[in-house]
Amino acid sequence: MKKSERIKPVQGVAEREEKKATDVFINAQNNLRQAQGKLRELCDYRADYQQHAAPGAGMLNLRQLQDSRAFLAKLNDVIEIQRSIVAQCESQLEIARSQWLKKRQKAYSLDRLAGEYRHQEQHATQQREQQHSDELNVLRHSWQLRQRHEECC
Repeated sequence: MKKSERIKPVQGVAEREEKKATDVFINAQNNLRQAQGKLRELCDYRADYQQHAAPGAGMLNLRQLQDSRAFLAKLNDVIEIQRSIVAQCESQLEIARSQWLKKRQKAYSLDRLAGEYRHQEQHATQQREQQHSDELNVLRHSWQLRQRHEECC
């Protein structure tokens, strides 16, 4: 069996691994995008809430002011948690990107190696064909010489 044929199963495995890594990478990108969107929404909500619940926006009694501050504190906690989720998603994205690049490089290297094997095999085939052609020409030439020799003698 030719080397180019023997390497095909290895190439197939590498391509499947690259596809899986691509899927993980895309999923990590989507997760990060969603986490960032949620963080933006929370920050926008906090800004709107602060604007509408700010002292002077209306007459607030002490209890309403305390409730508003407690709610803002909880909202700030949620925002910090979401920021940590965004950071985790960024980290996971970088890991997925790194894995994808490794798998992509491996698949590319195997493709190049298979191409090199095919090139070597084609070159060897061409050399054999040329050698065979040369041998036929030598035989034809020696046959023609014999024919001429037999005709003249």
